[in-house]
Amino acid sequence: MSAVRLTISVIVATLGYKLFYAFRRAEVISATGNAIKCGERDSIKYGDIYVYKPNAVSISNPSDWKMVLGSKFLKSDYYSGIDLFDIQNTLSGRDPKFVSVRKRQLGPYFAYGYLVKMEPTILRCGIKSLKNAWDAQLARSPTGEIEINYSRDYILATMDTIGGLVYGQDFNCVKNRDNTLAQQLLCSIKFQAARSMIPITRYYPFSKLLAPLERPFRKYERFCRAAIAKRRAYLAEGGDKPADLLQAFLDAEDPESKVRMDETQIVSESMVMMAAGADTTSNTLLWTTHLFMLYPAVYVRVCNEVREKFAPDHLITYHEAKAHLPYLEACIFETMRLCPIAGGQAPRVVPPGGCTIQGHFLPAGTEVYLNFRGVHTNRKTWADPFRFVPERFLDNDESKRNFYAFGGGARTCPGRNLSWVELFTIMANMLKDYEFRMPDDLTYLGPEIVDEHGCPKKMDSKSFFVNTPIYPDRDCRMILSKRV
Repeated sequence: MSAVRLTISVIVATLGYKLFYAFRRAEVISATGNAIKCGERDSIKYGDIYVYKPNAVSISNPSDWKMVLGSKFLKSDYYSGIDLFDIQNTLSGRDPKFVSVRKRQLGPYFAYGYLVKMEPTILRCGIKSLKNAWDAQLARSPTGEIEINYSRDYILATMDTIGGLVYGQDFNCVKNRDNTLAQQLLCSIKFQAARSMIPITRYYPFSKLLAPLERPFRKYERFCRAAIAKRRAYLAEGGDKPADLLQAFLDAEDPESKVRMDETQIVSESMVMMAAGADTTSNTLLWTTHLFMLYPAVYVRVCNEVREKFAPDHLITYHEAKAHLPYLEACIFETMRLCPIAGGQAPRVVPPGGCTIQGHFLPAGTEVYLNFRGVHTNRKTWADPFRFVPERFLDNDESKRNFYAFGGGARTCPGRNLSWVELFTIMANMLKDYEFRMPDDLTYLGPEIVDEHGCPKKMDSKSFFVNTPIYPDRDCRMILSKRV
């Protein structure tokens, strides 16, 4: 009898796991960090549309993406996992009214007109900070070369930049080689992710399991509220309004309803901006640098473009880079296509009346998962899709129309313009002033080491919220020297 009970228990447990996996497949894949690999494998195996889990499909065709993002497909409840303080935010917004209000509130502050006012902070905390750190190390080097970890340096620089804009103060992460802010943010992300994927941890006594993550999250929350209070006090004393995102959050008003954000909403948006802004931009810089070292001909061409247009002592601004460096822009586009930062699948919900995708009718309420990896390696759209070919974005509006790294339609990422300013100013000035290459001991990576597609093998990566290297301390090393 005990053997029978044991067998029944095993069967029940197995069926339970399979049911859990079937209904929570997206969460399981996200938790394992295999979102990009699964998205690529499934889109190749099953095509432009396939069943992703019960009552859900995944799509990888750009025309289908355009239809979904340009119509009344709302975000699914999957996004409730990133509701901070149990309220919707810019990233998690699912209610159409909320989304419209927030867009009207914050839209003007992410336009280039306001970003120009913030550019001095972006330059100071970004490329100037990196140059000061690198030049100081180079001055002490007897060989004129140094080894740096560009994963670490980029995240510290973007933390300085976004932190300076969101909280109105200098963190000096690059100068002090201090990743405290990054670690607090990482713990906050893990805390929120755990509560999302394991809902029972929201309730006592299971909430105690997340105490080690909740403590830094609450500490970070207190810091946010203190920064807001400090700015309000400064303004009350007659201080001039700074041009930064903290001030934008305080001033943001819906021109129709005249509604402003309350303090908890400001704290939520500031934390989302830090998480979404710093990590995504730093990893785009990381993958761009990595690809330059894997494709030497591209690296030589982009260096020549920058150096022919700008003098060594000139600090390149965003508008100068945008106007004069089309190949660098193409390289960044191609990096985001080949190494999408949001490498997973983003779910939307079919609106009332249903819809037809690839000849298949989907009833209202069906979840449609947008496969970021699939759409950017779709063989019907991209020739030789797994190879780094920036030329595909030169004078090619069609390629840009099929590009969805920032989403698209009404729900395009509001921070995309800020990200472009950071990407252009850091990468353009770095290429102008420095030479870089892989260390000699990085023998398992390089132009001659190819993957299953016959392309230079990229370093191993994982994708939770963003696509990051698995072993950044080992793989994200490079030899840096001053331009001759």
